[in-house]
Amino acid sequence: TGTVNNSGTILHKRKTYTNNGIINNLGTGTIQNNDSIVIGSTGKIINSNTITLDSTFTNNGDIVNYSGKTITVNRAFINNKLVDNAGTFVVGHTFGSITNNLTFNNKSSATLTNYGTISVSAAGTITNIGTFNNTKTSETINASFSIVGTFNNQDSGTIVNTGNMINEVSGTITNPGTIDNRSSITNNAVINTTGTLLNTADGLINNNLTLNNNTNGTITNLGTISNNIGSTIGNTGT
Repeated sequence: TGTVNNSGTILHKRKTYTNNGIINNLGTGTIQNNDSIVIGSTGKIINSNTITLDSTFTNNGDIVNYSGKTITVNRAFINNKLVDNAGTFVVGHTFGSITNNLTFNNKSSATLTNYGTISVSAAGTITNIGTFNNTKTSETINASFSIVGTFNNQDSGTIVNTGNMINEVSGTITNPGTIDNRSSITNNAVINTTGTLLNTADGLINNNLTLNNNTNGTITNLGTISNNIGSTIGNTGT
């Protein structure tokens, strides 16, 4: 339950490191893991510079990433409690992944960029009031954003999708903000939009259950929207 103030370099090389206290990664500090790190339920990391995760990272406590600072995830990042991102959070392609089992807040100053895999479990919520990029890097390496729980894209939030975005059977997407789809969205549950849903010329939306464009909502379709058998598109917007 102590405090580590890091202005230099923390390089974790072997075995599992467990933190139940506070790690302040200060303005000149760097943290990199080459083996497993576990943040306990009373643990907290406050990042004021750079963190690079090259091995499994399990958060049971609190992660705070300040504005203008960077966390890069190159392996599995498992969030079981709270992430508050006000800076840059990057999920690397091929092996980078986030499994969000509780709360991930992407603040107004923040950019969350996924080149790998982000999964929101049944009890998980991602709330975006900043910028979220789900970005395909090549024809063979695609980004995946899978929602079993809840994705709230708030009124100042924008998600730009050039990968695959899947709202799974029990998932919920609420969009008072902007969804800019330039690739593929598959909806197997409920999408409620009161903001902007833009489907560009390269965009494909497969609706397999319920897509509601509610009051004040706008859907602009330049690509393809497939409303499949047994599915509903409700429109009280534009």
